[in-house]
Amino acid sequence: MEEQWRLQSQPKNWNRLHHLFKKFGQCNDEEIANGTSYYVGQLFLKQRAHLDALNRLVDADKRFGEFVLRHVDATLSDGELRAILDLSKSHCPAGESELCRSVAIRADSSLNDQRR
Repeated sequence: MEEQWRLQSQPKNWNRLHHLFKKFGQCNDEEIANGTSYYVGQLFLKQRAHLDALNRLVDADKRFGEFVLRHVDATLSDGELRAILDLSKSHCPAGESELCRSVAIRADSSLNDQRR
């Protein structure tokens, strides 16, 4: 299963990540989890203009929302977490404030985890 995840990984958008979650979400060992955190971080940084797509997916699939938030974690770099925190506080698209607030809380918590 891990090999299948790697072969189909590197999601380029939130819809693709959701597809991978539905197919492989039960596989969340350490290696897959760390890779997923990297991809989630990259999507937040590169697909921030498309948070509406993420919000629609989260509204329809709460488990996916929990999955995404769980992967905004201390395995991301300090710089990535700070950028995600800044984007979620200062550049949140209209209508996505609840999602942005949740992301900001997770990013801030993960930064605190890194300091420990």
